[in-house]
Amino acid sequence: MELGLSEQVLGRMLHIIQTHKLPKVKAAAVEMYRLMMHKYGTHVVLPKPIAVHAFGLMDHKDGNVRKEALKLCIEMYRWLREHLKPMLEKYKPEVVQNVYGEETSVNKTITVLFKKLEPYFERVDAEPIPEVLPNLKSPSSHPQRPR
Repeated sequence: MELGLSEQVLGRMLHIIQTHKLPKVKAAAVEMYRLMMHKYGTHVVLPKPIAVHAFGLMDHKDGNVRKEALKLCIEMYRWLREHLKPMLEKYKPEVVQNVYGEETSVNKTITVLFKKLEPYFERVDAEPIPEVLPNLKSPSSHPQRPR
């Protein structure tokens, strides 16, 4: 993924996560977002736009979407650690309601969601913090393989 295109790709994935009605497509978009964050880190894949959506998707009616949202939350925690909770606490309940509507159960506080995720976060705490890939540039800047 070229750095210049990352914003466009991530913006489209976020749009699909927010608006698509099919759970299968929504789960695939969340999975791709997670895989990109895993590979490129939080310097390329910014966690702030997806953070409130990832925690909200943990209450989705489809099990595959919930599973992928859980993996995404764990991946964000893997990169951000203690910086994730303050970032999410900035979202007021009104903002969360505007994103998901009144009828969803995402109106839980961030503290309740973190208690739900605490066992997973404890496992991640034992791992080292991932390192950012050095000098991410477009594929044309990488040496070509001999043919």
